[in-house]
This record gives sequence, C-alpha cells and structure tokens, in this order.
Amino acid sequence: MNRFLILFFLFANFTNAQVISWSPSFPSIDDSITITYDASLGNGSLVNTNFIYAHTGVISKFSSSESDWMNTPIEWHEGADSIILMNNLGNFKHQIKLKIRDYYNVTNNDNVKYLCFVFRDELGNISGLDTDGSEFFIPIFEDAEVIKFIKPVEFPLIKDQGENINVKIRSKSVGMINLFRNGQLIAQNYSDTLSHNFSAQNLGKNYLHYEFQSSGITYTDSIYYIVENGQVIQDPPNYVKNGINYINESTVILVLEAPYKDFVYVISDLNNWELDPQFKMNKSINGEKYWIEINN
Repeated sequence: MNRFLILFFLFANFTNAQVISWSPSFPSIDDSITITYDASLGNGSLVNTNFIYAHTGVISKFSSSESDWMNTPIEWHEGADSIILMNNLGNFKHQIKLKIRDYYNVTNNDNVKYLCFVFRDELGNISGLDTDGSEFFIPIFEDAEVIKFIKPVEFPLIKDQGENINVKIRSKSVGMINLFRNGQLIAQNYSDTLSHNFSAQNLGKNYLHYEFQSSGITYTDSIYYIVENGQVIQDPPNYVKNGINYINESTVILVLEAPYKDFVYVISDLNNWELDPQFKMNKSINGEKYWIEINN
C-alpha cells in the first residue's frame, strides 16, 4: 500500500437582514463595511443595553468549522475594548464601521468566506443572537465573484435523515438560478436570490449545484452534504495499537484515541480530501477509540 497523508475530522456535537444589515451588500476584504444591529430584534436580550460590543472574527480556509473563528481582534474574555464598541444610534440600533483587511489582519491568501458576529454587553454576560439562537454571518465576495452559496454556513455539512437543509444563493445581478440535487432540478428562480428548504433523505453523500445564467454567461458551483447512517459500535482487533497499523502491502488499520468526540472521519488522497461515508471510523464499545480498516 502506498503511504499516504491522513487527516482526521473530529466532531463533537445568513442571517435575518432585519436583525443586522450591512453596506456594501457584497463586501470584499478590500472594502470598508458598516454593520448595523437592531437590539430589539433577534433574541432581544440586549434591547435595554446602552453599550453594545461586537464579538467578531472570520471564517477562512484555516477554520475547521463554522464555530472556528479566526483573526478575532478582541477575545471574549479580554473585556470591553473600544475597538469593538458599537456606536449607539438610538431606537435600539447600534453600528460599527471597519476596514475589513486591516481590522481582521487578513490577506487574499486567507480565503475569507464570512465575517462572524455575536453582540454582547460590557461584561460579556448577555449575548445578542438571532431569533433561533444562532450567530450572524456576513458573506464575503471576491471582486470577480458573481454568485455564491451563502447558506448553509456550516461545514462539513452532516445531517441526520429527515433534518432540514436551508439553501440560499445570492448573485450580484439578476438572472436565472437553477438549483440541482444529485443532478435533478429542485428549485428555480429568475432573480438575484434563490432560497430553498428541503428535508435530507438520501443516505450517504449528496451533491448540490447551481447553474446561473446572466447576460449570456453561465456560472456554476457545487457543495456536498452527508446524511448519516448511524455509528458502527465495534472494538478494534486486539492486536492493533493507536496510530497506523500496517497489516500487509494493501491494508492498514488506523486507530485514534478520541474519547470526547461524537464521530470521526478520515480524509486523505484516497477520497480526494473530502468527507466520505466509506471513511467514517468505527467507535469502540467504551467510546474512547475510533478505528477503520482501509484497503487499497
């Protein structure tokens, strides 16, 4: 078997424009952006707060999930720094203006996908969130980017059968947007936006892609999601140890100690560095180890 580089993905189990708004509508990292938060909307927890602070960061190529914010100017525990203090406009509205590249100290190579926000009081005891308790994400567009998926934000996208998936596509111009699931057309809209909700049913790996036609040009992009088929609970063979166990020229058994994770996938050149249900690791009976036999 060829020796191959292995990464482990470990897992522990756009927001309402009325709650926050921003200008410009399609920001790039070279833009200055103005973000306005209405504390009377969303979860409404900061409605009577005069001094509101923006806890913020970015989702970039270095993020392992939508919760892994990078380049956070001020950490939550660092208190009420003036650079995250929002301007109180009155009527429950608060605003912050920033130069994206400088404020977050990011470059084009960081591949910034979203600006992320949670609003808080001075002590960090109260959080301003969306109506459903979620954080706020502002999509970042590259200068040449015309259209993109802006929902779902979470990645990798792993769902249980029957869970809802909310898809939103946004473009800088009006045109025909076609959304496909596993090659079948499931939604269509002539506009600059397409939103579609559906229930995840087909087990395994599924693909979503759009085709956008505007001014005689067609743009396309794709994402994938996985519908979980349950966790295999089984102890590894008693002759293997933690790490890579070379069984023969074509077989290895990988064993990972990860007692606090819900499930683990292996990604490598064997699966094009993408999550694949065939590379989901088995979980030991005591829940402390994950293992998989890989044949090549």
